[in-house]
Amino acid sequence: MADQDRAWLLTRIRELRTAWNSLATALEPGLVHGDAHPNNLIRVRGGDVVLGDWDHVAHGPREWDLIQPYYMHRRFGRHSTAELREFTDAYGWGVSGWGGFETLIEVREITGLSPYIRRATNHARARQELARRLATLRSGDSAALWKAPAAPSA
Repeated sequence: MADQDRAWLLTRIRELRTAWNSLATALEPGLVHGDAHPNNLIRVRGGDVVLGDWDHVAHGPREWDLIQPYYMHRRFGRHSTAELREFTDAYGWGVSGWGGFETLIEVREITGLSPYIRRATNHARARQELARRLATLRSGDSAALWKAPAAPSA
């Protein structure tokens, strides 16, 4: 990672940490899955669906779990506007109208850099995607689509 990208990233993390710490949440803090999305849903016997992959569970702002489909929509083109509306209707509250929405999206985008930062030294594709993501973040391009992470190779 270039020195100017590293400096920008460290500054941006400080800014987002400050914004996170001053969030006025709309929901009571509670159990947060931390990585809630359809790929972590598991169908069990009898047809019920449970949420798996509890590696990031924490106590915090429940809005964090609700931001995930909007992040996936913004950066990966997943979830149509109709699906997001259906999600909001099913939950009974819309995170997209909340004042902290953009802060959580931006925090999620920064966390989306971590697998590429770790792999960039030895993997050209990771290095290219990291550069692309950083460029879109630095320019403020919130409409740029990112490439989804590739499955790890054996």
